[in-house]
Amino acid sequence: EKERSRAIDKDSTGQELIHSPYLVMPRRIWDLKSNRVVDFTMLHSEALSMAVDLPTFWAVSHSWTSDMEPVETSVNQYLWPVPLPKGVNLYYNLRKELLDFGAEYVWLDVLCLRQTAPSGYGHYAIKQQEWKIDVPTIGNIYRAAAHVVRYFNGLGRLFSKDGWDDHRHWLRRAWTLQEIRTEKVTFNGGVSYNDGNIILNAHGKVAGQVVTLRAAIRPVLKLAADADSRSGCKVYELAKEMAHRYASNPTDKVAGIFYLLRTTQLPTYNENLSDETAWRQCFHVLPFERKIEILFDFPYRGTEHQWFPTWKQLME
Repeated sequence: EKERSRAIDKDSTGQELIHSPYLVMPRRIWDLKSNRVVDFTMLHSEALSMAVDLPTFWAVSHSWTSDMEPVETSVNQYLWPVPLPKGVNLYYNLRKELLDFGAEYVWLDVLCLRQTAPSGYGHYAIKQQEWKIDVPTIGNIYRAAAHVVRYFNGLGRLFSKDGWDDHRHWLRRAWTLQEIRTEKVTFNGGVSYNDGNIILNAHGKVAGQVVTLRAAIRPVLKLAADADSRSGCKVYELAKEMAHRYASNPTDKVAGIFYLLRTTQLPTYNENLSDETAWRQCFHVLPFERKIEILFDFPYRGTEHQWFPTWKQLME
């Protein structure tokens, strides 16, 4: 915790920034065999004590459905109610399938990232403090994971060819952009093991057009590859993809774009900021070449007494 605190500092404008953000790893991990959430550093201590290689971990990427319900569970020591889609059982629908895939340690946001709890839990301030650094660096978990398991229609739910245009579907989530990995290391949840790759050829409607799931994912795979390339992602390519995606909190989109632009510092997360304020306060941390890109490529002058576009202009 002390190391995380030292990673945050304020610049001359008073903006809190995360230094070396791409080295930050998660706080917690789900140990499937013991069925409990443990401190992520336990993976390191176990490897050191047994003189073995560091155990690998997996990560789960899923859509947040509209019928998520808080469930009390001993898996996270009742630290907060775990949001799960109605009818989904953490043990039978999730743990069993992940074990069948071959996972042992798994990062799952509803279990490992502190969630909102009723006022009686008294941990809202703790959540805000943790989210400052944990939310902007979530993408690191997926980049470091040995495998990623995707649930397109909701956590633990069966795959469906319907609802691909729904704003809560996996294809429309803002966070998906930093959770994507190549198909070689990705498992598709909610289907039988043998059908995991076959569903990529399934057809559904996206923006009114019938496409295969593979075709719908392809642009995101390209962006993920570009983000890790030497030249990096283009601001407007990211903005175009992010514009039609959904986030429960508008500032999530700003956090997602900054992460994928691979800035040397990342702004801390504040869910109470508007997307415009977050964009305006954090713009100065963009790499110089990205500022030049915006200066010469944006077709209109910015408003609100600034040379760069507002967030609304960028999304339009």
